[in-house]
This record gives sequence, structure tokens and C-alpha cells, in this order.
Amino acid sequence: MKKTILLVDDEADLREVLDISLSDTGYNVLTAENSTQALKILDDNDIPVVITDIKMPGVDGIELLRKIKRKNPETEVIMLTGHGDLELAIKSLKNKATDFITKPINDDALEMALQRAFEKIQMRQKLKEYDRNRAMYDVFINELIQEDVMIIGSDYRILDINETLLNKLGLERKEAVGRYCYEITHRLSVPCSGEDHKCPLEETLMTRKPTTETHIHKDKDNKN
Repeated sequence: MKKTILLVDDEADLREVLDISLSDTGYNVLTAENSTQALKILDDNDIPVVITDIKMPGVDGIELLRKIKRKNPETEVIMLTGHGDLELAIKSLKNKATDFITKPINDDALEMALQRAFEKIQMRQKLKEYDRNRAMYDVFINELIQEDVMIIGSDYRILDINETLLNKLGLERKEAVGRYCYEITHRLSVPCSGEDHKCPLEETLMTRKPTTETHIHKDKDNKN
């Protein structure tokens, strides 16, 4: 699926040249000759990235940037500016522009700015997905599963533990996560071994297959 961008510039020739260049690169390009048109297009379309000139008649690029960010803070905005307009470029960055490109526009510089913009969008999406998955995971192990759950790394340290088991052990989460499982469950200083404390994790690491073992855990008072 092509990535959609909105190009805003009052110079028809520049719009046409950039439209052709960006379309050839693989982008779906929408164009506007002023800020009013741009805002109407943004109202009617879901557009993640906007490229806009700073100096335009009427509502200039800085004000357009502000309006875009008020409407949707996650829209990435790349500013186009002429040489000598460094002060305006800095002002745009202070208003949360993603980047700025000076005219005459270098195709490679513009492509790099677009790549950075879409990478930021992709990273936000991944973080949101992680937060959703984490929330579902927390509900799953703490509310839906009533059995004891302990997640252990290959170094025997506890990565996570559910409320059910914490309550049985009489511990707070901060007292368990990051510590060795054998310290928490059996008050041992070395990994479980032998018939009394056969370690399913050790067998799993050796065989790379699931194992089943019944453990009797001790609480913080060393009681079964």
C-alpha cells in the first residue's frame, strides 16, 4: 500500500515537479495550493505526513503547522524554506515540525526526511500495539488465570509473576521480580536439584521441550 502525503505550496510549478518526483518514488501524493485547501483535504482524508512551504500568502506554513498539530498532534509535518530563512525554520521546529528542507529541494534530503517521518509513525504504532498487548497480558495472568503463574528467564531470574502467586507467597511484586526463582520459592542459594526440588526450567533448557513438575512453594515465613 502506498504511503500518502499532502504537499502544500503556492508555486504551481514546484507542486507539479514534486508531485511527479514523489509519485515516481512510490508515494500517493495529494496537493494543495494554500493552507485553506490543505486543511479541507486533511478534514476529508487520513494523511500521516504533510510537506508544506513556510512562506505562503494568507495563512503561512507556520500557522498551518500549528493548526495541523492542534487537530492531530501525531501528524508529521516537514517544512520547505528558502535559503536565509533559518529563523523561520527554527520557529517551525519549536512548533513541533518533524524536519525542514531548504530550497532548491534536494531529492535525497527530502526522501530522508520522509523516511524519518514514517519511521516515527511506525514506532508510535508499535508502542501502541505493545501497550495494548501488555494490557491484555496483565488482565490474562492476573484476572483470568487463577493458577500460579511465574515467568522465568534462562538465568533463573523472575521476569513476571501474577497476583495469585504473590498472594500465596506473601510478597509484593517488587520483592519478587528480578530475583532468582529458587530464592523466592524454596529459599535456596542455588538452582533446585535432586528429587526434592527437581527444576523444570533446567530440564526445559536442556531438552528445549515443555516440562511438567509439581512444586511446593514456601512463603516468606518459610512455610509450605
